[in-house]
Amino acid sequence: MVSTANALQFGNIGFFSATDKNIPSALLTINPSAFLFNQINQKAVIQNSSVAPARTDSVGLNAVGLQVPDGKSLLLVGGNVSMDGGVLNAYGGQVELGGLAEPGTVALGVNGDNLSLRFPENVARTDVSLIPLLSLSGYSK
Repeated sequence: MVSTANALQFGNIGFFSATDKNIPSALLTINPSAFLFNQINQKAVIQNSSVAPARTDSVGLNAVGLQVPDGKSLLLVGGNVSMDGGVLNAYGGQVELGGLAEPGTVALGVNGDNLSLRFPENVARTDVSLIPLLSLSGYSK
């Protein structure tokens, strides 16, 4: 997962904040359930331009870019998301990109080992920019 969220929610247990230094360390051993965006910084863009060598893919070809293990999810959530020629690999898994344009909570769906993003209905979303040379290997949405 990649995010520009201000905090991560861990079900009913609590939050891990990117800015509050008084967070119990026990929260870091629990799976998150949501990304909390309490302020939107339009300059906090997630940009992928990676074409760095990765491991050999499931059919024996040399893969490049960001890669997760086979069958896993690759999630990028924040403000604007830019795929500037970058490559994403999630063989047998899924890739999800998205962001919020205003404060809100993006829930994290969990189905076994697969993760997904659940956006609120009444909150504006940001732009996702797909610039040429993009590969969404394993994309299932």
